[in-house]
Amino acid sequence: MQALRAGVYGLGSVLIGVTLERRGLSGLEVGVVLGAFLAGVALASVVLGRYGDRLGRRRSYRLLLVDRRGFGGSPANGRVDFDRDADDVAELLADGAHLIGHSYGGVVSLLAAARNPQAVRSLTVIEPPALGLVRGNPAVEEFISGVGDAMRDARDPSDYHARFLRNFGFSPRDEVLAGGDLEAARSSWGERSPAEAEIPFDELGEIRTLVVRGDWASAPRAAAERGGVIFRAVCDVLVERLGAESAVFPSAHNPHLLGEPFNDRLRAFWEDP
Repeated sequence: MQALRAGVYGLGSVLIGVTLERRGLSGLEVGVVLGAFLAGVALASVVLGRYGDRLGRRRSYRLLLVDRRGFGGSPANGRVDFDRDADDVAELLADGAHLIGHSYGGVVSLLAAARNPQAVRSLTVIEPPALGLVRGNPAVEEFISGVGDAMRDARDPSDYHARFLRNFGFSPRDEVLAGGDLEAARSSWGERSPAEAEIPFDELGEIRTLVVRGDWASAPRAAAERGGVIFRAVCDVLVERLGAESAVFPSAHNPHLLGEPFNDRLRAFWEDP
């Protein structure tokens, strides 16, 4: 397996950009697999402090934020593909972890958990675009078509980034991306559509799962009518099919960036089965 890069949070120390491997840190292990655009670039340094703010209290957890291939510190190696990412994450689970996945990383985490269910202490997914579960919904079909148009018509990664966000109903300003933002856009520009993912519910049935979504109340109306509708539909199916717990936060796609409210709900899920 290609060496992935990850930030490690444990015992009050932060190591950013280290190759993910066993380092003997005490505490339970937590693996976090991020999406891309709507969360910012999938870099450990972007979200590490928000995740780690309270997770070290009362009980120690070692937090591993994984950069998928083509994002953050993990070099690209061909087209972004949820199946290949899932193989990577399933292997990283090793002896056991609480697994958290956001956006495209949520689809990856669902597939990874099914590949190695014995190693998953719990699974939390945050608005995963498992669009195959809700095909036929007009908003979903329009969104999938819009992503295809953006991939086809974009002039460069920066243009694709703007087109992608407009397809979500946002109104981004035109800007030339650089650094990690540019590379994330380049990777996402040609990624395999998460609508193609087939969620293996039978293999996931015994895993305690928390499905998290935002209420999209603060988002522009167009975004709430597109993104909010789509993710609510996906999350409703996951909750029903998995018998999962559900949590809704005042956010548009990024409730994990709220800090303390998200962390408190996550800790309660981990520690109060």
